[in-house]
Amino acid sequence: MLTFLRGILLEKEQGRVVVLTGGIGLEVALPLSLYERLPSRGEEVEFYTCLLFREDRPELYGFARREEREFFLRLLKVGGVGPKTALALLSCFSVEELREAIGREDLDRLTVVPGVGKKTARRLVLELKEDREVELGGEDAADAVAALINLGYNRREAVQAVSAARAEGAASVENILRLSLAYLGRRKEGEEG
Repeated sequence: MLTFLRGILLEKEQGRVVVLTGGIGLEVALPLSLYERLPSRGEEVEFYTCLLFREDRPELYGFARREEREFFLRLLKVGGVGPKTALALLSCFSVEELREAIGREDLDRLTVVPGVGKKTARRLVLELKEDREVELGGEDAADAVAALINLGYNRREAVQAVSAARAEGAASVENILRLSLAYLGRRKEGEEG
């Protein structure tokens, strides 16, 4: 995967640049917030990058910080959010502002972004707020969620079970999984009974 790029800025237009590196000119799409901070043509630039393969061609996206690239990738996992919408979100808000709006379930704030309606804003809140709760549990909690999904549970069930296990004080992946499976078993019995 192409994760970092350093080179000379050859061209810049709003939302895209061409960077010369190793004798090759690479076109990179950028959030508008980064475009505004670019140096003059002919100067060195560096970006954390994400290479996506679209139907007709590969597309390279660039970000000032690794955290922005990681959040861009998380945005792409939300149903109905493609690269254009994810880039628009990161053009209008910093990662911190997006996390805050999602945490407060501020749909009005999210819908000011072109291409983000109420339905997409609700999906962002639902899916990324759950991710944030798992993040607060650390890497072990995220690993436990992934393991439960691999066992056939949907993401929402997995996040709820891991949150319940963490609330009971589980810290290691093994303990989180054990308590999560017990929680899911109790829920299933309650639904059947």
